[in-house]
Amino acid sequence: ILFIEGADGFIPKAIVKKLRDADFDIICIPDHIDVISDHHREAQMLLYYLPQSLEQPQRTMPYLAELCRNEHKTLSVAGEPFYITKVKELEDSAQIHSFYERPIDIDELVEHMIDLSASHDEFNRLKTILVIDDDNDFLQVIARWLSHDYKVVTLRSGEEALTYLER
Repeated sequence: ILFIEGADGFIPKAIVKKLRDADFDIICIPDHIDVISDHHREAQMLLYYLPQSLEQPQRTMPYLAELCRNEHKTLSVAGEPFYITKVKELEDSAQIHSFYERPIDIDELVEHMIDLSASHDEFNRLKTILVIDDDNDFLQVIARWLSHDYKVVTLRSGEEALTYLER
């Protein structure tokens, strides 16, 4: 799990400790797009603990949504109810799998992460379909249609496809 720390404090530390106690490998990083970019390949699940401001999530969320969309990662968001409500209003909020509002039931969060991890394991056993198109709406529709039975990778250009295939 890539734990993106938008806020420091007791709750984020408790979440990380409980997830580690549940045998998750946790990579804690600050809420900076450059740092996320350096580490995003190390985890299938992202947990973003929101800062108590709206500026940073407005920059970070589009990037995280694109990562999740293109690389089949699961994004969960935790934080104060006010900021979670504001994040839900953002254009890219549809990519968020789970929301955890304070006061957070950390044991419940860990159970959800265990379930998500199992679904990622199952998902990775599916066959993969690569869809390339410059129309983002089309890519989203086709990915939704096919994602129940296949792992769907959507890319916007032939150049992206070649880079993806090289990896």
